[in-house]
Amino acid sequence: MRILICPSGTEIGLEIHDALARRRDVELVGAESTENSHAAFVFEDNHLVPHSTDASFVEALNALVRERRIDYVFPAHDDVQLALLQAPALLACKLISSPRQTVEVSRFKSRTYALLKDRVAVPRVFDGYAQAAAQLPVFVKPDRGQGSQNTHLCRSEAQLTAALESGPDMLICEYLGGREVTVDCFSDRETGLLYADARLRVRTRAGISVRAAHIDLPAAEPLAKAIASRLSFHGAWFFQLRERAPGDWVLLEVGARISGGATYQRLRGVNLPLLSVFEAARQAVTILPQKLDVVMDRAFVSRFKLDLAFANVYVDYDDTLCLRNEPNLEVLSLVILARHRGKKVILLSRNEGGCRAWLKERALDGLFDEVVLLDRDRAKPGHMAANSILIDDSFAERLACSRAGIMCFDTDAVPALVDHLRRTR
Repeated sequence: MRILICPSGTEIGLEIHDALARRRDVELVGAESTENSHAAFVFEDNHLVPHSTDASFVEALNALVRERRIDYVFPAHDDVQLALLQAPALLACKLISSPRQTVEVSRFKSRTYALLKDRVAVPRVFDGYAQAAAQLPVFVKPDRGQGSQNTHLCRSEAQLTAALESGPDMLICEYLGGREVTVDCFSDRETGLLYADARLRVRTRAGISVRAAHIDLPAAEPLAKAIASRLSFHGAWFFQLRERAPGDWVLLEVGARISGGATYQRLRGVNLPLLSVFEAARQAVTILPQKLDVVMDRAFVSRFKLDLAFANVYVDYDDTLCLRNEPNLEVLSLVILARHRGKKVILLSRNEGGCRAWLKERALDGLFDEVVLLDRDRAKPGHMAANSILIDDSFAERLACSRAGIMCFDTDAVPALVDHLRRTR
């Protein structure tokens, strides 16, 4: 099946991609309105479409759906999800989403609180500046927003004034100073809630949990069922809680989509994007969580495009392929992918004979087109063909080969070369 992820460059879009990209029965297409997004480095098939607020957005997306014969569109942003559900023109394929009413309510915190206040604990919301100023500190956030964008902890009247002027429709809530959790959920439209698992939000960046850890939260499932008694969910969804006092959990928001930190659940054996595809296709699912205590920590990931063409890859043995007597897995990835791309791969070694024995013991001797054992005093350039690159930890060796016109890389550059070859055909 072909699935279009839109927008493809959000953290949610990238998580959906990572969750589905290794499936043999899934082909992924990306679409976004930003020309310089990270998705261009991740998606092999990525397209530019108008912003979701543009009148031509749905028409352009439909044209892409027809051109690429898309089976499902998977929204990766709240506004895109809502725009597609509210569009007067029908989408030309199926949408992986909860119903329109659920998305419309969950997009606004005020509507969410009003609907659920008799089912779950919600924050106290202050009516205007005067009431809030008497209750400092308070927390100010957009009624319609996501993550922690344009949110403000106000400890003074000056901070409160500035926060209220920072955007329209700002919501003034009581400040909750305790721990914060996300509860990732999955519901089938007919059988109801099938999964609810809490993770502690240890550290966040741009509203997305970048360090998460397991937390035993018995209230997670009852709260999920209480929320789902008022809102109909199809597939993955989530809600966030924060403590007013130890054990006194208060609802912050509900999201009718994949959460930004859903990758945590995949390590526990629950692939929420894939389950959502199955739910949209009306396939029965069985969820089998791993009994595994997971700590997830995320940081920026670099990807690269290189203006580089070559026919041969020369790889040094000592401290490059063989590092501390163990195979260097990044270099091995490069060797395997280079062979797959039709490159000739040659191993160079000054380790007389020990190299071949080491390769054979680890069943790696068949990976190389040639293994060249060099004399200690003979320079490497004399063994190397033109149109080649060299991977070598030794600066002296790289210097000699560079002077001979060979493009040379230290081992720290190998991930970028793998990324380059991955997109090269």
